[in-house]
Amino acid sequence: MMARPTTKDQLLALSALLDTMTEQQLRVAIVDIATRASAADRQKLLGWFEQQVAASQPPEPSVLSDVRSFVQRAGNGEFDSGTYDDWDSRYGSYRDRRDYWHDDDYYDSYDEPDTEWTYEFEALASEADLVFRSGDLETARMAYGPLLAVLTGDNWGERVEPMSAVDVDLSTMLSRHLRAVYEVTDLEHRAAALLTEIETLDDLVPTDTVSLAAIIKARRNKLRDLDDFLPRWIDALRSNAIVPFQSTADELLIEAAAMQSGADGLRDLAETDGQRNTDFWLAWVEKLAADGRTDDAISAMHEALEQLTDTATQAAVCDRVASTVQATGPSGAAELRIMAFEISPSYARLCLVAEATSADRLDEALATQANRLTLAGSGPAGAGDPRHTDVLLTVALLLATGQGDRATWLVESAGASIGAGANVGWDGWQQHSSPLIVPYLLASSCPRWPPARKKLLLSKRLEHLQTSLRAPTGAPLDVWRSPFTRDRVPDDIGGRAKAGAAVIASRVMSGLSEDAASLSPASRKLRLTSACLAVDEELHAIVSGQQRGRYADGARWLVAAAEAFACGGNEGAGRQLVDDVRARYPRHTAFHEALGEAMRTSPMF
Repeated sequence: MMARPTTKDQLLALSALLDTMTEQQLRVAIVDIATRASAADRQKLLGWFEQQVAASQPPEPSVLSDVRSFVQRAGNGEFDSGTYDDWDSRYGSYRDRRDYWHDDDYYDSYDEPDTEWTYEFEALASEADLVFRSGDLETARMAYGPLLAVLTGDNWGERVEPMSAVDVDLSTMLSRHLRAVYEVTDLEHRAAALLTEIETLDDLVPTDTVSLAAIIKARRNKLRDLDDFLPRWIDALRSNAIVPFQSTADELLIEAAAMQSGADGLRDLAETDGQRNTDFWLAWVEKLAADGRTDDAISAMHEALEQLTDTATQAAVCDRVASTVQATGPSGAAELRIMAFEISPSYARLCLVAEATSADRLDEALATQANRLTLAGSGPAGAGDPRHTDVLLTVALLLATGQGDRATWLVESAGASIGAGANVGWDGWQQHSSPLIVPYLLASSCPRWPPARKKLLLSKRLEHLQTSLRAPTGAPLDVWRSPFTRDRVPDDIGGRAKAGAAVIASRVMSGLSEDAASLSPASRKLRLTSACLAVDEELHAIVSGQQRGRYADGARWLVAAAEAFACGGNEGAGRQLVDDVRARYPRHTAFHEALGEAMRTSPMF
């Protein structure tokens, strides 16, 4: 009688037999055994296989389950802080609440937006960062993606802006996510995958933080397959059909073309697609300039000027080349600055002309531009046609060249009077020219100044005039942003424009002195009358419109006009001017108080 085989012998024999079977034979045998077994045994066999398969797979990282839970709860509205309509239903309307806004009971019942979720989000983002730094990029991608996407969803109500609520560097988080997408996607599908992710999250952070350079910097490891990826990336960006995403795609296209072929790549981009996006021309010129290829940049500028019809980009191209030329030496920069100004005039470009032009040539340069802008031959002494003139800019030019009469005629012709535009307020000159021309007219009408000149309200008006002229960013270049470097302001433009603004301000004041010295008594009277009419219109707009916040400023303008009379030896006329305005508004006690304070401030009264 043979001995019964032991369990060990049976398992060894089964193992040896399995070694001789192919995968297909093994599959057929298992299915055959399951078919012959009873229903109960078959269910046990199935359960056993399920356990084996589950045991052979690594467990899902806890960060993914936590992210999934967070996103699901956000989607279910758990973190919705409510709407403004909810506030009204709970606390009453604005009219009901306004009477006890300062009561402690109101603030005790006031619901602040729920911010507990931000701590959870920040903790999950930190966990995803740890996973990314450990090299598990697949898990990092699966964690970053849903976390970033949930911030752009409609899960937060009207009282919370989730992207600004979290204390997380979203730009870095997005760059790491895109790096993970790049790494885990095969070369054939990588460009499409990246483009989809960037388009989906385009509103999450400023577009200038989304770049291939940022993706490269996200890890210390070298970005694999970059040379093979760039052509595919450029093709994907060029064929992009998502219109709202086009500006971001074009910025990425500029970056990729420069990365692949340098200035030559940008030249090809400009010459093929430059009519669709004129920034491609500017990017090409800027790249040549950044590489120190000044002569090539000048040649590219001329080609761009021939091909482009958009004056803003034409002028911006000249700006950038002028900066390159100016960095290597003074020769030729002034002509380029003038070219940019003539293509697209602005106060900032006028300041750049003043900064680049030598002192011995500045008078001629400013006079030439003043004559060009005023369309000589129209109006008295060629003052210009306001229908075809940038009045603000031309007034600044005329005042810088001491041509007060031409500036006055131009301003009066542009509107009902100098004071046109008073509804904006005279706190700056970007909207209209009154803060420029009125103090100039008042000061130039003064034949002599008192010893306490610096304390005059009129002097304060002149100081404000100079301050306005020294602020070129109030009337910026047509194109501040650089599409290649992504700077809001090219490196040297801001400082140079500010230096040129100081030159313009100085010339306006020196022109004022020269102009005032040459005026006849009749011309002084005419200028003073024009300025007083403008001040009167400004005051009427302020007081009749009950603009209480501007009463004090309007009163100071009136007293400054009265001081101009006093400086001409006619203090009585100045007082009469103030009394007439006071009598015109007998019921406006707040304005009377402001006027009384302004009179007490003036050393003349």
